[in-house]
Amino acid sequence: MRRPFLTAAGTALGVVLLTDVLRVWLPSIITIFGQAASTPAELMGGFALLWFVGAFAVVPLLPPLGPRGVAVAAGIVLAGCRIGLLATGGGQAQL
Repeated sequence: MRRPFLTAAGTALGVVLLTDVLRVWLPSIITIFGQAASTPAELMGGFALLWFVGAFAVVPLLPPLGPRGVAVAAGIVLAGCRIGLLATGGGQAQL
């Protein structure tokens, strides 16, 4: 028997956490990596694309975990990154 409330709560928590991480990371591409408008847009877009596509490099390692294990592992990594960011002053660590 599935627990729809726990599934929905986990999904909602994951969406909120991902949105929060992207809210912090995406502006830092412009201000830190882009040096506030001195870097060409193509280079910044390539940087962002490299990070998003680079995530697919771990896909072959994920099948033993299963869908739920992947979701839990991703949530732990995102939460760890967000908590780690609170301990820094921003800057390069934010990027």
